[in-house]
Amino acid sequence: MAIFHFSVQVISRASGRSAVSAAAYRAGERLHDERLDRDHDFRARSGVEHSEIMLPESAPDQWRDRARLWNDVEAFEKRRDAQLGREVEFAIPREMTKPQGIELARDFVQAEFVDRGMIADLNVHWDMGSDGQPAPHAHVMLTMREVGPDGFGSKVREWNAQANVEQWRERWADHVNQRLAELDIDARIDHRSLESQGIDLEPQSKIGGPAHRMEAHGLDADRAEMHREIAKANGERIIANPGIALDAITHSQATFTRRDLAIFLHRHSAGQEQFNAATHAVRNSADLIPLIGTVHTRQQQRLHLLYCGIGTALAISLLWLVYPGWGASIGPRDWLWPERTARRTLGEESLWSAGIRLMRAGNPTGWQMIIEAADMRKGNLTAINACEKAAAKARKPLNCTIRIGSTEW
Repeated sequence: MAIFHFSVQVISRASGRSAVSAAAYRAGERLHDERLDRDHDFRARSGVEHSEIMLPESAPDQWRDRARLWNDVEAFEKRRDAQLGREVEFAIPREMTKPQGIELARDFVQAEFVDRGMIADLNVHWDMGSDGQPAPHAHVMLTMREVGPDGFGSKVREWNAQANVEQWRERWADHVNQRLAELDIDARIDHRSLESQGIDLEPQSKIGGPAHRMEAHGLDADRAEMHREIAKANGERIIANPGIALDAITHSQATFTRRDLAIFLHRHSAGQEQFNAATHAVRNSADLIPLIGTVHTRQQQRLHLLYCGIGTALAISLLWLVYPGWGASIGPRDWLWPERTARRTLGEESLWSAGIRLMRAGNPTGWQMIIEAADMRKGNLTAINACEKAAAKARKPLNCTIRIGSTEW
């Protein structure tokens, strides 16, 4: 199921960070840091599916080189506590393909950041989450100064306004939901807090690979511990009131699978025992029973459509065998379905030959009269043509003489 995540942070020298190191890690590259005179090598990092520098029109083209861009940022900022850049991170719906997710991220970054004058270092990661499912997301490092042909200018203070963060969150949700609708994907995200959505769960922070690796090595991972405590509290709430989980899932998508439910409960529980208890509570919830008759999983919907299609095809085939004329009569007249059906049934090469056989069988006397009339006109063609011209010229009926055998009329 699609999950909303959108965070913003400032990369600051005061906290001991380097813009070059941050850029190297997010791109999975080796970059040389000229200020520190050292290499930052993260080429062993996996999961980087797309990486590019997006420049506004006024920026020098040389900054398409990642090392050059962030080393110039480091050189331009002189203060020991300088703010070097801003990072935006957002989750991409896992229901999308990789090309769709990359296009989604690029379009948003272009419209919200680059078109406003920021340089954007975009990296799309397609990692695997702790639940074994894809966890696609994007890291966007942004410059904080005006950009011109000659380089950096003054810092743009309005870019630091807190109101921007809420606006970006809302616009990201709108952007994603519009694209999901265009792709006919049954999922939606909501930028509002869980409380504002009416969902009685505590918000949980995103725990990435670094925190898991720190914990695995016995290092400080307070953030991961806090995540587990909140997940445990949420698991207890779900066990006590399984409707909370159903409300949360159906808020973002109309249909869900057992796998969607398992992923949600895995995220909002701590440990296998609590996960099993939460799963049992939800599956046996009275709130789930009414959904069974009206909400199908995506797999069930596909099977239902397949069975309906097969059943319809069989019914039409049986009707055609029992009453072929029924099938031929439902089409528009100019499609000639009855005539074409007769031709195929009689095995004739053309509609004309099939029609002759039908007329002979249906009214032999009438068919003989048609033959005789045709022969009569053929034997008097010159006289009839002359008579028709004379009648047209006189604009009234005229009497004409024709021959039938040896008798003149």
